[in-house]
Amino acid sequence: MKKQAILLIHFGTTHDDTREKTIDVFRKKVESLFPDCDIFEAFTSRMIIKRLKARGIYRKNPLELLEELKEQGYTHIYVQSSHLLHGIEYENLREEITSYSSSFEKIVMGEALLHSVEDYKKIVSALTSRQPQSPKEAVVYIGHGTEHAANASYPMMYYVFVQEGHPEYFVGTVEGYPDISEVIKDIRREYGEELPALILKPFMFVAGEHAKNDIAVDWKEKFEESGFCVSKVVLEGLGEIPEIQDIFIEHLEKARTEENISIAEYKKKLS
Repeated sequence: MKKQAILLIHFGTTHDDTREKTIDVFRKKVESLFPDCDIFEAFTSRMIIKRLKARGIYRKNPLELLEELKEQGYTHIYVQSSHLLHGIEYENLREEITSYSSSFEKIVMGEALLHSVEDYKKIVSALTSRQPQSPKEAVVYIGHGTEHAANASYPMMYYVFVQEGHPEYFVGTVEGYPDISEVIKDIRREYGEELPALILKPFMFVAGEHAKNDIAVDWKEKFEESGFCVSKVVLEGLGEIPEIQDIFIEHLEKARTEENISIAEYKKKLS
């Protein structure tokens, strides 16, 4: 008899406030949409797991959890991570998942958030309708960045914003390309001497350490030192946004059924 489990994998966070709004909410949504599966959670960051353990909060890593599911007799494992890119961490996780292919009848993994052109367009639609700004304001989304070639997803995200008719949206990275100097060039090229006030937001699943320190402090100060007015810093993780959650769920369902199905169609199947 088929015994199914969905494994939700996150880098993790030690910040309870953003975890409750993102990781916890996402899990509840998956539980409601996939009642035929048992839902489990794992973190990939060993440092975060260690810090949480010191506070009496226990999280397993993916390999530990897969071993347990194997021992408990699960036959079908569907994995969805909250990675934004097909970068180093995503590829490492996929290798770990693939190494268990002989341990289960089926084990598959959904794509990262930025996978198809349609994903990018859905993200633009979700983000641009999220918070209206005045004509004198521009929005800067700031991601983590990576040395992996997948870092090209960030410039593409900016390109799709522009192509979808939203040149007032910009994208930068803390540790990749474009960095803040390139973002400043982009803004000056778009606006000339009449600089807009800036709204800074994290392009990250959770608004944790990077959002609260690198964005709310470092980037804000650097923009102000460069002559900009930062009107708002909105510490909202992408994982808080229902439309973004739905993209991840679509990727999970596609991997699970090996066919392209929208979340709306899947909801209809359950009703």
